[in-house]
Amino acid sequence: ERDTGSVEVSGSSPLCSTIQGPLVERALSFPDYRYMLIFNTTYHVEEDQEKYFLIWMQEYYLPEVEKDGRLHAPRVARILSHREEGGACYSVQFEVESSALLHRWHQEQGVKLAEEMGRIFRDKVVGFPTLMEVVE
Repeated sequence: ERDTGSVEVSGSSPLCSTIQGPLVERALSFPDYRYMLIFNTTYHVEEDQEKYFLIWMQEYYLPEVEKDGRLHAPRVARILSHREEGGACYSVQFEVESSALLHRWHQEQGVKLAEEMGRIFRDKVVGFPTLMEVVE
């Protein structure tokens, strides 16, 4: 193995502030990637509303969000690790390029969709959002 010296990495963990040897070569050749964010909302849906919630998501909510064009790659998943009596939990995810873009979407469309969901399902569907960054 060839020693390629050491490189200080600013802003890294205090446990590993220096990359040495062959790792430098690998780090320097590592391609830049575009940060991709995942906007996730976890919903608790009461049992008697599950079927209606899924239909509404697939036929109204997801198409409306996609039509806007700022959020991409919609996905709905049932959460298996968190079962509650009398209901189920679902994760609704979209990819978005930046938190600024997500903020504009939320102000211009997200609030309206949340209000519509509240009118339809009242307290039978409750959600909380999470913004995540894909790390590859």
